Amino acid sequence: MASDIGNPLLTPDFVSYPAEPGIVSAQTLDNTVQVTWADGATDRFHHFWLRDHCPCRTCINPVTREQVFEIDSVPLTVTPAEVGTTDLGGLSIVWADDGHVSHYHPGWLRENRYFDGPAASAKRRQTTWGGNFEMPSHDAEAVLTDDQALYAWLCDLHEYGTAFLRNLSLEEGMVGRVAERISFMRQTNFGVIFDVQSLPETNTNANTSLELPPHTDLPTREQEPGLQFLHCMTNDAEGGASVLVDGFRLGEVIRDRSPEMFAALTQLKIEWRNTDRDTDYRCAAPVIGLDDDGDFWEVRFGNFLKGPLRVPADQMEGLYRAYRAFMQESKKPEHRVTFSLQPGDLMAFDNRRVLHGRTEFFPQTGARRLQGCYLDRDELLSRLRVLERPRA
Repeated sequence: MASDIGNPLLTPDFVSYPAEPGIVSAQTLDNTVQVTWADGATDRFHHFWLRDHCPCRTCINPVTREQVFEIDSVPLTVTPAEVGTTDLGGLSIVWADDGHVSHYHPGWLRENRYFDGPAASAKRRQTTWGGNFEMPSHDAEAVLTDDQALYAWLCDLHEYGTAFLRNLSLEEGMVGRVAERISFMRQTNFGVIFDVQSLPETNTNANTSLELPPHTDLPTREQEPGLQFLHCMTNDAEGGASVLVDGFRLGEVIRDRSPEMFAALTQLKIEWRNTDRDTDYRCAAPVIGLDDDGDFWEVRFGNFLKGPLRVPADQMEGLYRAYRAFMQESKKPEHRVTFSLQPGDLMAFDNRRVLHGRTEFFPQTGARRLQGCYLDRDELLSRLRVLERPRA
């Protein structure tokens, strides 16, 4: 059986996969198909898994690449009548129950082999840092106009949780133009694009001249904004130095020092609250969120957004000890990068990882105004994947 496996309609997504190494042989083995690759590796795929992932025009909508076939339309014991390879190294199957024919691109099958875990879900590298960290900086105009420059900036932003742009135009709304190079912005009760400046009437400490201790924005939401961009429009007031702290590094320090404190910070929920005259947002979640592998996933922290702690009495002292330890670590110089934003600087950071803050500033000495916006972390990851697709 021969088929044109180079046809992109024969992969159930929009990625272009390499055809090498191809499949040199295939055979049924119990309830699986075992394939042998040209490099000598072998993999097995269950019959029902293969039938579920048939990429033909009948099973996959060729326009959306979304599945039309539903696995409950065939028996779980679905079995091949014939198994073979294509001229170009793919896998071909004729199914016994209805004669349906499936062709699998070798690159797609190799990428999605599941006994060793799906390669596509491999975690991207993340590097933690402390107070001596030199934040990566990129040219704003290049990022706005060139996809390779955009990709380099986004890679740094993901790996380190922060990456700056320099020399961004001071035109109103430029922070939104940068965000739209990734995807759409996230609207909150502060708007889509918001100003950070000292105001006489406000619903947030950010719009005062007060010191802001290191925190994450909106831990009060079921999903915190993943990215925050802050574009410096003017900054000639005395004070107002910006501060960044890697929350994952703080988690590492506490984990190494005290497993008990780390357990409290990752297991005991705090109710984070953000209320004003018209809104009332609340979310109960630990300070440190871990993923299923026990790796750092997110940080939620903002003392001015903390509701009353309510945990069982025998856990209250331990939670306070851990909470205070995290707060104290965030204030240590060895963890803090402090700098003064200049007009045209855009500070970008992962709001679910990096704590940000500022020192007090004095409005009577000059103006300080930033324009900001939020995006979800999913948008960053999506843009990276699309930029990484091979170009025809």
